Parts: sequence; C-alpha cells; structure tokens
Amino acid sequence: MANKQQTAITFLIEQIDKLEEEDGYLDIDKFYWLKQDAIQMEREQIEQAFIKGNEFVPKWKINGVPYIESEQYYEQTYGTTKSS
Repeated sequence: MANKQQTAITFLIEQIDKLEEEDGYLDIDKFYWLKQDAIQMEREQIEQAFIKGNEFVPKWKINGVPYIESEQYYEQTYGTTKSS
C-alpha cells in the first residue's frame, strides 16, 4: 500500500483532539497556530495537485490558456498570497 498523506483538515482535527486530551481544553493561542499550519498545509497540497495535474501538459499552454505556475493558480483561484 502506498504511503498516504494526511489532509489539512484531518491534521487540524487530530491536533485539536490531542490538545484537548492533553490540556482538558483548547487554548486559543495554540488553536490559532494550528489553524495557520493547516492553512499552509492545504495551500501546499493544492499547489502540488495543480503541478501533478499539469505534469504532462506542454508548459506554454493549457487548454489554449497561457501556462501559469501553481502559486499564480492558487492566488487567482483563492485570492490570497503566500504570506497570507
């Protein structure tokens, strides 16, 4: 069986459950940083999926549209920059 990757949402849920189990409650500061990690993880997964999906497409055009990089795709689709 291939090595399965964890999705951003399953990562977040697992980490929240772990914090609640360890502390008995969910600290808002810890939650904030977990949320940021999950957002970054999701972005990276979307960009990697975009790259994989275009692996065999000529780099100069995709369906008649000029080729863009994964970061450009994410920003155009979701409207946030990498530093967000």
